[in-house]
Amino acid sequence: MPDPQPPTAAKARIIHAAMMAGVTLFAVITVATRNSRPAPTLSSTALLYGPFVLGAICFSIALLLSGKLPQLGTGTPENDWWRANQGRAIGIWALLEGPGLFGFVVPVARGS
Repeated sequence: MPDPQPPTAAKARIIHAAMMAGVTLFAVITVATRNSRPAPTLSSTALLYGPFVLGAICFSIALLLSGKLPQLGTGTPENDWWRANQGRAIGIWALLEGPGLFGFVVPVARGS
């Protein structure tokens, strides 16, 4: 069985674009269908401030983790850098984009 191709910057960009497109598509569908459903009546302070707190926590964790990634220009080829760090980079991207999904779910759950 042949070895799988090493991850490259192009593949990482495609993964990142897919993650961003997923968040954007979810937001568009949520906004477009917001008025077609009966609004639930959840009115909790935790639901109001939860997305902000979750976003701040995830952003802080992503900032700390991104500081531990080696710089790309440290003498290693780009493919080798992505092979070694792609999983960590995708985890950081998920930490930054995950609260975006939560930020669209909460207003729908609150009916606002």
